Amino acid sequence: MLGKREQQTSVFRALDRVIRGDGQGRNPIEEQLRVCPEAFKVGEFVGKICDSLKYDRESDERVLPPAGLVMPPFL
Repeated sequence: MLGKREQQTSVFRALDRVIRGDGQGRNPIEEQLRVCPEAFKVGEFVGKICDSLKYDRESDERVLPPAGLVMPPFL
């Protein structure tokens, strides 16, 4: 385990690389997609399923609430 001084040094080095644009700073999402591209496909399918469940097929009324809506608990 790194001490506090070593952690600070590591953070400052990483910041320097980002500022200089060395390309060492990697986007964690892109890195994860490179390691496991199947996870991205699964996320796409889940998104499509949720989109298809938003509206009732027969009446075309919205079934799921809009994103970000806070619903009160049922009593």
